[in-house]
Amino acid sequence: MSDFIQIGEKMDFLNNTGADIAYYDVVPVGTACIGVAEMEIPQNETGTVNLEGVWELPADNATTFEVGDMLYWNIAGKKLTKTNTDVPAGMCFKKKETATAVAQVKLLGNVNIISAGDV
Repeated sequence: MSDFIQIGEKMDFLNNTGADIAYYDVVPVGTACIGVAEMEIPQNETGTVNLEGVWELPADNATTFEVGDMLYWNIAGKKLTKTNTDVPAGMCFKKKETATAVAQVKLLGNVNIISAGDV
């Protein structure tokens, strides 16, 4: 037997990060994906995090992103990268030229993409 819970576009996120999360902050969800806070989420409280959609986020300004590139979130630098050891973020939605400090990314949602090299 199974019970449908929700579509999964958003999740209730318990903030145990050690710091308050601001409205529209990027929120790493473990090592699987990122979301964007829909509200302020004080420490040790629960708030809503968006897991889907296209977002403009800070990005590595030393790299060009092509449409369809897999992008990752660098937690320390608080920016999108193409470094696959960072947290998976999503797909580049619009080309970003080198020296541009933001990029559009289609979030992965609650599903992690497996690359061809992983199968």
